[in-house]
Order: sequence, then C-alpha cells, then structure tokens
Amino acid sequence: MKINSIKPKDKEKFDKCVNIAKQLILNNASSNIDLQQFTSSESTIDFYNFYLELCELYNYEDSVQKRGFAFETWLNSYFFESDLNPRKSFKILGEQIDGSFELNNNIYLIEAKWTHSPIGKPDLVNFNEKARSKSTFTRGVFISYSGFTQSALETLAHGRSISIILMSIQEILLSLHQKIHLKDVLTSKIRALAEEGAFCKDYFQH
Repeated sequence: MKINSIKPKDKEKFDKCVNIAKQLILNNASSNIDLQQFTSSESTIDFYNFYLELCELYNYEDSVQKRGFAFETWLNSYFFESDLNPRKSFKILGEQIDGSFELNNNIYLIEAKWTHSPIGKPDLVNFNEKARSKSTFTRGVFISYSGFTQSALETLAHGRSISIILMSIQEILLSLHQKIHLKDVLTSKIRALAEEGAFCKDYFQH
C-alpha cells in the first residue's frame, strides 16, 4: 500500500502523535517533524499507519501487561511487513522469548520492554546470556521504551562477550517518520556491534 496523503479525519490524531514524537526525540537533530514527509513513498510498507499505531500505544489505558502484549503484537506486524520472517512469543525449557526474526539468513531473538523505568542490569545481562546460551551464532535485539540505565550498559560492556544490540522506541519512531526500512536500521546496528563492539549505538547518532 502506498501512502498518498494524510486523510483529514486523521489530521488531529497525527498532530497528537507528532507532539509525542517531538517530546521523545527532543535532543535529536532529526526531531523536526514535517507532515509532508508522509505524503508519498515508493515503499510498500505503510510507514504512516505504523507510526500512528505506535504513537497510540503511548496513550494505552489498559494494564502494563496488556500494553506490553499490544507492543509485541505491533512489533510482530511491523517485522512481518518488513520481510523479516518474525515468530511470535514462545517458551522453551521454562524460558519466555518475546519473539524472533530472520535477517540475512541469521536468526535474532527479541526482547521488548515497555516500562516507565529504564532497563537495569538484570534484564540486560539475562537477555545477553539467553542469546549466548542458544548457539554461537544466535544474536538478540533488546527494544526498550525507556532506554537503559548507565550502570546496566557499563555492566554489559565489562568483561562479557556481547551477543545483543540495544534499540530504542525513539529510533523506531524516527525511522518510520523518515521512511527508513527496518532492515537498514538493524543491519547498521548489527554491523556496529560486529566491527566496533558497539552494542548500543544509536542509528541516528553518527
């Protein structure tokens, strides 16, 4: 589906989403949201609707657990449309995996957290070990709404073999706004890990 224009009935909702995005990416040089950037696209991905749907989750009034499930559902849909062959959440040997996807013939586990507090050391270290325990070639992507604590980043970087990359909601919002394919964002971040050991490099910070 191609995006031709913002429908008048969606204008108010879109403006609200824009304000949310501006707050999230206020310190980013790319934070000037332009409505016209959604007026056309050569991609078959409906960046505009995915953007709106993600913004709507910020006003989700149900329980934290249901909001987390809604976020996982949104991610699965977005990964599917991005041709990443996603798998929904599953359990193995008592472990809960939020999902997985395939990129360049490699499998990546997904951990997704929509919490108001930044992710701390236990969650980050546990997910890294979860990915490393599967195989020598398994990798993971940790997606967080509120980012990660500095102590968690320092702990992960200290004396560990890192098998995961970290991704923020801000990066996803910006990539949707600028109509950058998720595959390109992930490939860049994975390459930064492989070449530089940079597991938390922001795609939009060069």
